Amino acid sequence: MKYRALAKAIAHLVVCAGLIGGSFLAVPHVALQAMAQTKPTQGTQHVAQADGNAPTMVILDASGSMLAQDVDGKTRMAAAKEALTGFLNDVPDNAPLGLMTYGTKTGSSDAEKAAGCKDVTLLSAPGQRTAKSLVGDIQGITPRGYTPIGLSIQQAVQQLPKQGPKSVVLVSDGIETCAPPPVCDIAYELKWEHPNLLIHTVGFKVDDAARTELSCVAQATGGTYTDADSAEALRSTLTTVTLRTGQGYQLPAKRVKASANSDDKVPTVNAGPVGRPTRLTVETPAEIKDEIAAEDYYVKVRVLEGHQLHVAYTAKHQVGSGGLLPGGIEVDTKVQDSKGHQCTAYVKHIDSNNHMNIPRSGEIIVNRNSGCTGEEYLLDFSVERNFGFKSPVEFDTTIVAVPQLSDVGDPANKAQSPVRKDTDLAAVPAVGQQLVTPGTEPDSAPNVPPTFRSEIVIGETQYVKIPAGWGQNLNFELSVVDEGRVDGQLFEDAVKEFEFALLNPARESVDLIGATTSDVTDVNKPVRFGTARAVSFANADQPNPAWLAGDHYLAVTLARNIGDNTDEKTLSVPVRYQIAFAPVGVAVAGPIFPDFKLPGESVSTSTTSASSAPSNAAANADVSSTSATTRLAIGVAVVGIVVLLAAVLVVTTVIRRRR
Repeated sequence: MKYRALAKAIAHLVVCAGLIGGSFLAVPHVALQAMAQTKPTQGTQHVAQADGNAPTMVILDASGSMLAQDVDGKTRMAAAKEALTGFLNDVPDNAPLGLMTYGTKTGSSDAEKAAGCKDVTLLSAPGQRTAKSLVGDIQGITPRGYTPIGLSIQQAVQQLPKQGPKSVVLVSDGIETCAPPPVCDIAYELKWEHPNLLIHTVGFKVDDAARTELSCVAQATGGTYTDADSAEALRSTLTTVTLRTGQGYQLPAKRVKASANSDDKVPTVNAGPVGRPTRLTVETPAEIKDEIAAEDYYVKVRVLEGHQLHVAYTAKHQVGSGGLLPGGIEVDTKVQDSKGHQCTAYVKHIDSNNHMNIPRSGEIIVNRNSGCTGEEYLLDFSVERNFGFKSPVEFDTTIVAVPQLSDVGDPANKAQSPVRKDTDLAAVPAVGQQLVTPGTEPDSAPNVPPTFRSEIVIGETQYVKIPAGWGQNLNFELSVVDEGRVDGQLFEDAVKEFEFALLNPARESVDLIGATTSDVTDVNKPVRFGTARAVSFANADQPNPAWLAGDHYLAVTLARNIGDNTDEKTLSVPVRYQIAFAPVGVAVAGPIFPDFKLPGESVSTSTTSASSAPSNAAANADVSSTSATTRLAIGVAVVGIVVLLAAVLVVTTVIRRRR
């Protein structure tokens, strides 16, 4: 289908609204694209049936601007019609879907504005007609007039039940042209009157002003905003094809195939400095010699002399929930120098617990005092498959060379931080309820406010960035807002649970205390967890990854290992959750990590503080040193922009109050 972008966005948002999934599903844009290409999985109990879904109104913009011929030589309306037609053909006939449009009865002249701002047409109320029967109505729409977004969402809500969950999906290519009142204010009022209402918006070929307005409408009700541009989608088809469907894990672009033999053909990679860790995907051979016995895969790592090698790796998981014993892996790692000396100081193994539906992480640290010499090490991944798991294993790998430092900043970094107890976990107050879209892997993890909300489906793992300074711990508090229950699934709902993990900036697993799992049925019952130790550089030599300040990565998984299997194509009811976090303790000064280059690398020498180190540095990339003057200029510019935005916000608020 040529105009796939709009179809993807609409399909996803209506799935979000509950037509197929039973509630709204906020997932990254990559997942939206995959969902839009995939029909609902049939025959599995966890997939919500149409007669139990939230009623939804779809509003299609038919204003004069939809006549713009800027979508691959066709008008926006032609693209929208094609996208909507495909979507309606995929929706179950008994889905409670309604359809509304605006801008079809008047022109867009000044003389017609009064009538145009009332020009909203109801084509079908939810459940009144089947989705497929609306295709003919779509084809008969002719765009002409104004854009009365506020009135349309008000009238759409009037067509929805007063009680229970309900949703509106708005597709528009521009801003409200009939204000006042501002459409965002209308959305807030509707949410106040209808707490269970969600409004999702799709911006089709929009500019920044329209994107801002449509985003505000969605955020006002807890809904989602999605950009749709079919021309861009067509241009980026190759990129889209390379992305995995569903909410899968995106591996680093740089790839190295590990050798099945520890001979001269073993690939060699460089360990990056703390500020520029080497990031790559380690592939294991597709050929499997033995499904039961452990097989070893080798990679050589070059390390600058005088530095300690840290290697962290996460096995790419299979999206979904496993049934009974779907298979898994166990991974052990070893390191030896060029003379064959075993150099391991600390190693954390991967045990998939007989399933590969959760990303499992391991790490290995070389012992500084083991007598290992030289600048090259042999890294051995020993992989043991069980219960018939035959797929090749891929590891998201981070390789860091940690220097020995005489100046570690604050004296607190000279001593290991003490281990906290569960009783040290204090309540974390919630501040706001901003809806966010987490990443599907650490590289795509967004920065989040101290309190945020999101949705997650069975078998998905989400990542967000959480900053932690030197000398600080982190406290977390999770609450289930909506357990995503489906009628007749009491048992399967009861065995769904959250699992939590935290990675440091070098992607090593940080030890946690408190409840590292939580039952989904504990709605509005806070669960507390946090880091076991404060960040101290002295922890770098110990089996404790709390040694590096900066952006940490919180991983949240919704697991269920009993019941029907699901995968990245399965549409299931999302669970809504809220997490509040807070740093504990006063941040202190930390060490400065020098940059370096190994032979063959073109890297400018500079110094990097780990607290500001890039969290997604490319492996062995060229890095130009930035002068102090340039950094100061950038800082001043950023401050100026922030002050200007604050001033604009204050003025806008005053003007609105005066109205």
